[in-house]
Amino acid sequence: MMPGTPERGANLSDASLKFADVFRANLRDAKLADADLSDAGLAGADLSDAYLGDADLGGADLSGADLSEAYLEGTDLTGADLRGADLRRTWKLTKRQVDSARINSRTQLPEKASRVCLAHRC
Repeated sequence: MMPGTPERGANLSDASLKFADVFRANLRDAKLADADLSDAGLAGADLSDAYLGDADLGGADLSGADLSEAYLEGTDLTGADLRGADLRRTWKLTKRQVDSARINSRTQLPEKASRVCLAHRC
């Protein structure tokens, strides 16, 4: 990992990482409450078990990212690229958040969300 790149367990609450390119970063268990990650390059990042409450991930590239067990209450996912991302077992993920993001058949949604999306063909 490059110097200055956030890492596992980092406390980045309220941080501004807008437009940051942290491809495949290990942010497992990171505290990212109220952080601005809008338009960030987080493709393939490990955000499992991360706390993302009220974070702004609008327009972020999270393709192929691992968000399993992440806490997402109030997280803005508008326009976020979640194609191929793992969102299984996330906490507080809503249909509105899923509908506002870009997903595809490889996006792994929580079981309840999958049923809702399939019913609406999203």
